[in-house]
Amino acid sequence: MGWWRPRPAAHRVAEDSAVATWIRSQGLEGSPAVVCSADAWLYISADLPLLLPTPPIYNGSVLVGGNGALARRVAALEPEVVITEGTSLAARPEIRPVLQTGYESAYQSGSEVVWLREDVAARLLGPATSGAGTASSGVPG
Repeated sequence: MGWWRPRPAAHRVAEDSAVATWIRSQGLEGSPAVVCSADAWLYISADLPLLLPTPPIYNGSVLVGGNGALARRVAALEPEVVITEGTSLAARPEIRPVLQTGYESAYQSGSEVVWLREDVAARLLGPATSGAGTASSGVPG
């Protein structure tokens, strides 16, 4: 019996690759980050440190606790980068208020969105992006 290794959903391979490339192009590799996805590949491919107890967000939410505990943990950690993936975001919408009050959407590939903490967004993208993380930005919110 061979060793089983989970594989990311096929459509997310290209999205993960594009997001990792963008993160590296912005010099964000190594930045404190949370990846809200069932897949853990972005931590490795974008060289992002793991801040939560486990990479897959569904495991993290179980270990951290329910009733918004994961969102409170992310808010307390104040990561510079948060990456959301559509399916995982739909399953754990409690992270949305954290994103809408302290982060700006900076890049999107398919259902994956890179959110930057407001001070990081201002430094990298300039003040013209202010408010980009609001629901009116066109990014899922």
